[in-house]
Amino acid sequence: MTDNTEKGVLTNPEECGWTDEEIDAFIAEDVLIEMKCIKCGHIAKVPDWILGEFAGENKALGKDGEVEIECPRCNGAMRRLK
Repeated sequence: MTDNTEKGVLTNPEECGWTDEEIDAFIAEDVLIEMKCIKCGHIAKVPDWILGEFAGENKALGKDGEVEIECPRCNGAMRRLK
């Protein structure tokens, strides 16, 4: 279990020092990729850099194929919507 009293750990999102407008500006710059759960059909937009991180991990592990992420609704596998 993580001790939230450690130095540098934020327990309140408002402690990050960024305004909502600054956070929105960062998000607006992201290229969003639509992903669909193969189990429940939930569709979500995911920043491309997140998929890039998973692709890099897959490559390092010697895995080929499509990047999958976990569905926030049913924990199934989400794949890029084509």
